Amino acid sequence: MGVSPRKRSTLGVGTGWDAEEFAAVGVPFAGRGHRMDEQLAVVRQLWRGEGAPRLGVLPRTEGGPPVWIGGQSDAALRRALRFGDAWHGSGVDAEALTGVRARLDPLGDEVGRDPGELALTAGLFLVPPGFTPAVKWPGRPLGGADASAESVRDELGRLSDAGLVSTSLWLPVATEELPDALAWVAGELVSHFSDQ
Repeated sequence: MGVSPRKRSTLGVGTGWDAEEFAAVGVPFAGRGHRMDEQLAVVRQLWRGEGAPRLGVLPRTEGGPPVWIGGQSDAALRRALRFGDAWHGSGVDAEALTGVRARLDPLGDEVGRDPGELALTAGLFLVPPGFTPAVKWPGRPLGGADASAESVRDELGRLSDAGLVSTSLWLPVATEELPDALAWVAGELVSHFSDQ
C-alpha cells in the first residue's frame, strides 16, 4: 500500500490592488498581471525540474505545492486556469461564486483547460455574534451584518452548493478576543460541518 504525500503548504498569489504599495518599493503598478504570469510560468517550470537554473532539491509534492490564484478580472481568471489549482475569491457570496463559475467556462475554452478542474475557494470575513470588528474589512460579512450561527451555516451551505470547496475565515476582531472567536467557530461551525 502506497502512502500519498501530504500537502504541507499552499501558495496563494494575486497581483495586488494598491498602487501605493507598488510605489513604495519602486515597481510599476502597470504590467503587474503580465509579470505575475511570467513568474508563475517560471516557478512551475522549476518545480518540475525543467529549464535553467535548476533547483537543488525539488518540492516534496510532485510539481510543487497547490497554487491558489486570486482576482476577479478576466485576466485573473485566465491566470487561475493556466497556472492554478484553485481560484481564491474574497468575500464572495453564492451568487457571485456562481457568476465566477459561469465566467470560467468560456475562458477555459480560450486557454484549453476544463474549468471543472479548477477548485473554487474563498477567504470570507466573519464577525461572530457578540464580537465587534476591530478593523474595517474589505468585503461583506459572512452570515450578514448581524450574523448568527444559523445564518453563517446557511450561507456556507449555499456557497458549498455553488461549488465552494474550501474557505479561510478572516476574523477582524481584537487580538485578545481571537481565542474566543476561534472557539465560537470551532463550536458552532466546525463541529456542525464535521458531523455531516
